[in-house]
Amino acid sequence: MLAKNNFQFKAFNPVQWKGGRYKRIPGDTSVFRVIRHRGGEWVIQAYIKDADETIICQALSSPAEQELISAINSIKQRYGYHNGGSFLINEFGQVLVPINPTLRFCAGQINGILLFKNLDTGIIINLADDQGLEPGDFWDRPYVGMWYNLSRKKMSCIIGITIKMKRSNHRCKINN
Repeated sequence: MLAKNNFQFKAFNPVQWKGGRYKRIPGDTSVFRVIRHRGGEWVIQAYIKDADETIICQALSSPAEQELISAINSIKQRYGYHNGGSFLINEFGQVLVPINPTLRFCAGQINGILLFKNLDTGIIINLADDQGLEPGDFWDRPYVGMWYNLSRKKMSCIIGITIKMKRSNHRCKINN
C-alpha cells in the first residue's frame, strides 16, 4: 500500500540537544544522510540492507524535504563543518543533527511520513510500513527513534521497547 506523501517539517531556531542518554543506534544503515546528488542538488538518502547488498533510497522531493536539508546544512555550516552528513529522527519527530560525538542540535520537527524511492527499482518505500513483521524479525531499514541507555548495563530501549542488540546483524530481540 502506498502512503500519501504528507511529510511536513517545521524548522526551529537550532538549540543544542542535551537529550540525556541518547545514543546513535549502531551500524551504517541506522541514520539518514544529506548528500550532494549528481547535478549538485542536495538530497536525503537512506540505506537498506538486503542480503549482502546495500540498497540506496532517496527521499521524495518536496518543499518540506528541501526545508529539512536547508536546516541541517545551516547547522553544519554555523559550526564550521561541511554541508551534508548524517542526522537522526527520534520517536517524537525531532530532527537531531550531530556536529561531533558530544555536540548535537535539534533542527526542527517532522510530521507525516517521509517516503523514499529505491533508486534501483523505483519502488516507493514507506518506513512506517511494518506489515508482516513480528517481534524479533530483522529490520532492514533506518530507524526512526533513538537508542536509550537506561543504565550502565547492556539494556537499552528503542521507541519504548526493551531490547538487546546483536551488533553482528542488527536483529533485535524484544524482552518481555
